[in-house]
Amino acid sequence: MKKIDVVDPTTWVKYRPTLCQGCWAGCCTMPVRVTPEELFHMGYLEATEVNGPLKRIANRLKKQGIIKSFHTRYRIFTLAQKDGNDCVFLDEKRLCTIYDRRPNICRKFPNDSIRPGYCPAIRK
Repeated sequence: MKKIDVVDPTTWVKYRPTLCQGCWAGCCTMPVRVTPEELFHMGYLEATEVNGPLKRIANRLKKQGIIKSFHTRYRIFTLAQKDGNDCVFLDEKRLCTIYDRRPNICRKFPNDSIRPGYCPAIRK
């Protein structure tokens, strides 16, 4: 059996819901890009901030450890990652701490990913 490498989608396996049971959250180690609307939904922006200037907000969120970067032209934020590339919202049990408020890219995974229908199911 070929070893799964999160950064190499050719190693991913065909997704089926049972893959999530016992998985080590490989999908939660990939970069997550979010919009201001998603940050509002996640509870990190006020409604009045969504359509306004975001540079100062990006600096605040960087200091809080929520985002890693902000692309001004496209108004896209990249969420911060912990050591090992884990998403900032992944806890020690490898569960999402904002699951009910998670971004769309996470909600739609693996159907809306770099290899739709496949996943980097990593086992302990």
